Amino acid sequence: MNNFIIYMLIIAMYLSTLAHGCKKNKLTVRNDLGPGRILHFRCEAKNGKLYIKNLEFKTQWDIEFGDTPKEPMVLNCTLQQGLWLRYKKTFEAYKGPKGGACNQIREWIGRSDGLYLKINSQPAALKLRWT
Repeated sequence: MNNFIIYMLIIAMYLSTLAHGCKKNKLTVRNDLGPGRILHFRCEAKNGKLYIKNLEFKTQWDIEFGDTPKEPMVLNCTLQQGLWLRYKKTFEAYKGPKGGACNQIREWIGRSDGLYLKINSQPAALKLRWT
Protein backbone atom coordinates (compact mmCIF):
# COMPACT_ATOMS: atom_id res chain seq x y z
CA MET A 1 0.00 0.00 0.00
CA ASN A 2 2.85 2.40 0.81
CA ASN A 3 4.39 1.81 -2.61
CA PHE A 4 1.07 2.62 -4.26
CA ILE A 5 0.80 5.94 -2.38
CA ILE A 6 4.37 6.88 -3.30
CA TYR A 7 3.70 5.93 -6.93
CA MET A 8 0.53 8.09 -7.03
CA LEU A 9 2.40 10.99 -5.41
CA ILE A 10 5.13 10.84 -8.07
CA ILE A 11 2.55 10.79 -10.87
CA ALA A 12 0.71 13.78 -9.35
CA MET A 13 3.96 15.75 -9.09
CA TYR A 14 4.84 14.93 -12.72
CA LEU A 15 1.43 15.98 -14.03
CA SER A 16 1.59 19.19 -12.00
CA THR A 17 4.94 20.07 -13.60
CA LEU A 18 3.50 19.47 -17.06
CA ALA A 19 0.54 21.72 -16.39
CA HIS A 20 2.42 24.59 -14.72
CA GLY A 21 6.12 24.19 -15.50
CA CYS A 22 6.03 24.80 -19.25
CA LYS A 23 7.72 28.07 -20.19
CA LYS A 24 6.31 29.90 -23.19
CA ASN A 25 8.03 29.72 -26.55
CA LYS A 26 9.50 32.84 -28.11
CA LEU A 27 9.98 34.12 -31.63
CA THR A 28 12.33 37.10 -31.92
CA VAL A 29 12.84 39.24 -35.01
CA ARG A 30 15.98 41.43 -34.93
CA ASN A 31 17.31 44.10 -37.28
CA ASP A 32 21.06 43.92 -37.97
CA LEU A 33 20.79 45.46 -41.47
CA GLY A 34 22.83 48.55 -40.70
CA PRO A 35 22.33 52.14 -39.53
CA GLY A 36 19.32 53.88 -41.06
CA ARG A 37 17.85 50.69 -42.53
CA ILE A 38 14.38 49.54 -41.49
CA LEU A 39 13.29 45.90 -41.24
CA HIS A 40 9.53 45.50 -41.69
CA PHE A 41 7.94 42.29 -40.48
CA ARG A 42 4.46 40.84 -40.61
CA CYS A 43 3.80 37.55 -38.86
CA GLU A 44 0.50 35.72 -38.74
CA ALA A 45 -0.31 32.87 -36.39
CA LYS A 46 -2.41 29.89 -37.37
CA ASN A 47 -5.07 31.16 -34.95
CA GLY A 48 -5.33 34.44 -36.91
CA LYS A 49 -3.35 36.68 -34.55
CA LEU A 50 -1.33 39.25 -36.52
CA TYR A 51 1.96 40.93 -35.58
CA ILE A 52 3.20 43.89 -37.66
CA LYS A 53 6.18 46.09 -36.81
CA ASN A 54 8.91 48.25 -38.34
CA LEU A 55 12.24 47.71 -36.60
CA GLU A 56 15.03 50.27 -36.50
CA PHE A 57 18.66 49.10 -36.64
CA LYS A 58 19.74 47.14 -33.54
CA THR A 59 16.20 46.66 -32.22
CA GLN A 60 14.15 43.50 -31.86
CA TRP A 61 10.58 42.37 -31.26
CA ASP A 62 9.58 39.33 -29.22
CA ILE A 63 6.45 37.26 -29.66
CA GLU A 64 5.72 34.85 -26.80
CA PHE A 65 3.25 32.01 -27.21
CA GLY A 66 2.36 28.56 -25.94
CA ASP A 67 2.09 25.30 -27.81
CA THR A 68 -0.65 22.85 -27.01
CA PRO A 69 -0.56 19.14 -27.83
CA LYS A 70 -3.76 19.46 -29.90
CA GLU A 71 -2.82 22.69 -31.72
CA PRO A 72 0.90 23.36 -32.12
CA MET A 73 1.67 26.99 -33.00
CA VAL A 74 2.50 27.91 -36.58
CA LEU A 75 3.83 31.40 -37.39
CA ASN A 76 4.22 32.49 -41.02
CA CYS A 77 6.19 35.69 -41.54
CA THR A 78 7.10 38.14 -44.27
CA LEU A 79 10.21 40.26 -43.73
CA GLN A 80 10.98 43.19 -46.02
CA GLN A 81 13.76 45.74 -46.33
CA GLY A 82 15.37 48.13 -48.79
CA LEU A 83 14.11 51.10 -50.73
CA TRP A 84 10.29 50.81 -50.99
CA LEU A 85 10.67 47.47 -49.16
CA ARG A 86 11.68 45.84 -52.43
CA TYR A 87 13.57 42.91 -50.86
CA LYS A 88 11.11 40.43 -49.39
CA LYS A 89 11.00 36.93 -47.93
CA THR A 90 7.93 34.97 -46.84
CA PHE A 91 8.52 31.82 -44.80
CA GLU A 92 7.38 29.63 -41.92
CA ALA A 93 9.16 31.19 -38.93
CA TYR A 94 8.00 28.67 -36.34
CA LYS A 95 6.13 25.38 -36.38
CA GLY A 96 5.61 23.56 -33.12
CA PRO A 97 6.03 19.79 -32.95
CA LYS A 98 3.06 17.45 -32.52
CA GLY A 99 2.45 17.15 -28.83
CA GLY A 100 3.54 20.74 -28.16
CA ALA A 101 6.82 22.15 -26.91
CA CYS A 102 8.14 24.29 -24.07
CA ASN A 103 10.76 27.04 -23.93
CA GLN A 104 11.58 26.95 -27.65
CA ILE A 105 13.38 30.05 -28.95
CA ARG A 106 13.62 31.05 -32.61
CA GLU A 107 15.50 34.23 -33.44
CA TRP A 108 15.34 35.54 -37.02
CA ILE A 109 18.02 38.14 -37.71
CA GLY A 110 17.81 40.42 -40.73
CA ARG A 111 21.26 41.22 -42.15
CA SER A 112 22.31 42.80 -45.44
CA ASP A 113 22.99 39.42 -47.12
CA GLY A 114 19.89 37.58 -45.87
CA LEU A 115 17.97 36.18 -42.93
CA TYR A 116 19.77 34.24 -40.23
CA LEU A 117 18.12 31.77 -37.86
CA LYS A 118 19.24 31.04 -34.33
CA ILE A 119 17.50 28.06 -32.70
CA ASN A 120 17.63 27.97 -28.89
CA SER A 121 21.32 28.39 -27.96
CA GLN A 122 22.83 27.34 -31.32
CA PRO A 123 24.81 29.90 -33.34
CA ALA A 124 22.95 31.88 -36.00
CA ALA A 125 23.15 30.45 -39.54
CA LEU A 126 22.15 31.97 -42.89
CA LYS A 127 18.80 30.41 -43.91
CA LEU A 128 17.34 32.70 -46.59
CA ARG A 129 18.86 35.21 -49.02
CA TRP A 130 17.08 38.42 -49.97
CA THR A 131 15.46 38.41 -53.42
